[in-house]
Amino acid sequence: MADLRQTARSVAQATLLPDYQCLVNGQLVAADHTFAVLNPATGEQIASAPNADAALVQTAVDAAASAFPAWAPRLLPSALRCCGVWPP
Repeated sequence: MADLRQTARSVAQATLLPDYQCLVNGQLVAADHTFAVLNPATGEQIASAPNADAALVQTAVDAAASAFPAWAPRLLPSALRCCGVWPP
């Protein structure tokens, strides 16, 4: 019976875990590979995170560099408001 509970729990976790993606140039992009995010207290997997390769990282860096001139003169509250995180 305990094995059945553990199996059911594993299946539920596998289907309900958050699967994060990379935000590149305003778009969510899935990486080719992911890695497990573990709860340090229990060792259980709590999410899956993207493991971006060099090409995806370079695409993100290039997008950030091209956006920088428009964002640089903004005051922090204005920039945060555009990202939907202001006011706190």
